[in-house]
Amino acid sequence: MELVDPAPTVRHQAREDPDKRAVTMPLPMFPAQIMLHTDQQNGQFLFVSNDTQGDDKVVEAHPYPGEFRNRFEAQAGGSGNVRLYNPATGCYLFVSEDDRGGDKVVEAHPVSR
Repeated sequence: MELVDPAPTVRHQAREDPDKRAVTMPLPMFPAQIMLHTDQQNGQFLFVSNDTQGDDKVVEAHPYPGEFRNRFEAQAGGSGNVRLYNPATGCYLFVSEDDRGGDKVVEAHPVSR
């Protein structure tokens, strides 16, 4: 994964594919906010989905850079740790005990847990 400093406005539109939708980057992007991007799978942005697995939200990746739920804030977690907070959902990322294909799964849950 790499950190991405997105352009102020980005539009994606593909009329032939209903899963792709036109989106515009909401402004402003606060300096403390980051986006997590990978060049694998044709460039994907990590986001917190509305889908849930138990009580936790599913973390997925998609090619749409303009969605607010793609933004994260790196917050000091104490003892030199950093917590990744998603302001769109009010959730923090965590590595769960769930396995998928031999790898741990990243999920998100609210502060109150």
